[in-house]
Amino acid sequence: MSEPAGHRQAVLRSTRPSRINSKFFRLIPGGKGMSEYQPFPMQRVIHASKALYRVACLGRQVGKSELASAEAAFELCTNANSEGWVVAPVHKQTKVIYLRTVEKVIAALEKPEFAHLKANVRRSDLEIEVEHYDRDWRASGAKKLGTAKFAGRSAAKLDNLVGATLTYLIIDEAAVVQQEAWEVALEPMLSTTQGWVLFISTPRGFNWFYEIYERGRSTAPEDVAWESFNAPSWDANPVVPRTYYQKKKLEKPDLEFRQEYGAEFVSNSGSVFQGIDGCPKMAVDADLSDYQRERLISLSYNPKHAYVVGADFGRLQDYTVYTVMDTTSRQMVASYRFDYVDWDRQLAELKRVSDEYGGALVVGDNNGVGDYIQLECAKLGIPFEGLKFTGTEVKTQTINHLAIGLEQGYLAIQDDPSLYKELRLYKYTRTESGQLKMAAEGRNHDDRVVSLALAYSKCEHVGQAEGLTPEETSMMKRLESDLDNLREIASRGDSNVLGIEVLGDYGAMDALSDLSALNRSLMN
Repeated sequence: MSEPAGHRQAVLRSTRPSRINSKFFRLIPGGKGMSEYQPFPMQRVIHASKALYRVACLGRQVGKSELASAEAAFELCTNANSEGWVVAPVHKQTKVIYLRTVEKVIAALEKPEFAHLKANVRRSDLEIEVEHYDRDWRASGAKKLGTAKFAGRSAAKLDNLVGATLTYLIIDEAAVVQQEAWEVALEPMLSTTQGWVLFISTPRGFNWFYEIYERGRSTAPEDVAWESFNAPSWDANPVVPRTYYQKKKLEKPDLEFRQEYGAEFVSNSGSVFQGIDGCPKMAVDADLSDYQRERLISLSYNPKHAYVVGADFGRLQDYTVYTVMDTTSRQMVASYRFDYVDWDRQLAELKRVSDEYGGALVVGDNNGVGDYIQLECAKLGIPFEGLKFTGTEVKTQTINHLAIGLEQGYLAIQDDPSLYKELRLYKYTRTESGQLKMAAEGRNHDDRVVSLALAYSKCEHVGQAEGLTPEETSMMKRLESDLDNLREIASRGDSNVLGIEVLGDYGAMDALSDLSALNRSLMN
């Protein structure tokens, strides 16, 4: 497990749950139906810290919400004059920790140890108050000692973060909360009480959360009140088997996996696609004679291979792009880009491309066009599979599949600077809820990216793909021409031409299926 960055004598919090929580934990429920809270080792370390400001940078699914709600429940049940908030980027996230806190408090108040406490819950307002008495609150003569308060607040608007003097604060997904919310609105609420703060989050690049995390690792005198903790998911949550994370590593692009599960600070300014320069490339013949239509061809149809066309249909100012992927060799063999607006021309071109590659299956983004494309393709005899690509889990899976393929060199892409640009400008951002989003930066286009991702979605990650240099492509085309001549000769019934025995169509097709290897043997 990753150790916290230096235990040291820091400014003490007004209460020290590390000396009491071992008993308190048994009085509150844990997550997933557990009768008592049993913190993981990293959670115990964070609970035990005496630092005024604790910064927990942890991977996903490690019990951050359980950690936070246990802290809040402890304050409500043991500190009669405490007042705390949980703040998260949006209301929905705030509600998670608030409701878990309420659940723990209500369960604790059923125990005889807390007969002197009385709760008042206002779920619609995300507020709970716990009245403290000197004896069982139902007993005659019970004297009220104070009221502990806890509330959930959204950081979506700074206006929501006013009107309280706090003794403690929990900021969930702190990396997504605006720095201004902390510095301008929240931090001043703790100034008169010297209240403690727990920042919990997965990282999001090198933003203000990274800066406070570094304060917790610093040995400078001015940072003595800070302590930071860091652990990847597989260390922080010992319950989940390692095989789960091994599977996730194969499913997620490297940057996303390292950030979300590895709890690493990595640059979010980088592209979703990290392996562009190193992946195999296919030389192209470009036809740019028609300003409305761009045609890039690397290899023509091989009857021994299977093909898929990825179709990203243009609308108004967007371009339409068709990408042809050889699923046998995992090579991007052709791409077509044009700005025709009317559907008839788009579909006519799609029919031509599909037919040119042996009636190739078309995988298309039909989001926003309903069943129209599917029906029209059926009329034209185009095999079509539609995906609702925009803003869905399907999109995430499809883009991740392509990103992994590029990183590992599982596919060869065309040597096209415009494609490289689109891939590099396809970047990660975060939504207000803290979820990762992938999209073209600014007003840049993503039609090449989407089309390629759709085409590659039908390829499996198996071994390294082979690219073709311009010299190899030229050799390949000469071989294709020679084989065409051989087919023609074979069709006339000749059995031997220039000393080369021709075994009918089978020999020619078999040779075509291994042209890439033949190229290399000839060039070496």
